Amino acid sequence: MLVKKEMTVENTKKILLKEENQKLKNFEIAIDENVNIYRRIDSIALIEDRDLLIKLYKECNNLYIKKEIIVTSRLEEIYELALKEKEMALRLEAIKAIHNKMKLREEAENDDNYLVRIAAVKKISDPHVLQKIIIYDDQTEVKKTALNQIKSISLLEALKEYASSDTVKYIDDRINVITGSEDYLKKSIEKMITTYSEGM
Repeated sequence: MLVKKEMTVENTKKILLKEENQKLKNFEIAIDENVNIYRRIDSIALIEDRDLLIKLYKECNNLYIKKEIIVTSRLEEIYELALKEKEMALRLEAIKAIHNKMKLREEAENDDNYLVRIAAVKKISDPHVLQKIIIYDDQTEVKKTALNQIKSISLLEALKEYASSDTVKYIDDRINVITGSEDYLKKSIEKMITTYSEGM
């Protein structure tokens, strides 16, 4: 009986060692610059150890590998690392993956790239945060994106009091879209035709 129990313990150790080796093997494949990129990407999904994923993200220099880690990891630590990257594509990928409202708000208000701010604003529904962005952001496209998130006409009307004169025009445009009082598709087509005719 004792021999059987020792064999079971020994078998368990072998199984655990084999699993550990497989985890390390997937990590080594993913980090190896000489391995085919698709094989490296496939290996990332097989790494379940959070510490190995974080280590892989920190040590890897390949943009595609880093993006795949962001997409598959579902780890806040990875998102934090990605948001500190100089490469905008990695920050955008992190914004797509994040669901933390505080983190989205922070990026919508503070990221130095307006495209990253726009991506964060698109995931925000808090009207107070959106109002702040509309009033204080210096990029028109970020303001317009925030305006598109607001569905309340009364909130938009109240916002006019604090907004710049340029922004008031965008607020009025947004109100017209919500109320359906102006056919913007028709107007934009007419503008394109006029611009094209003038160019000839």
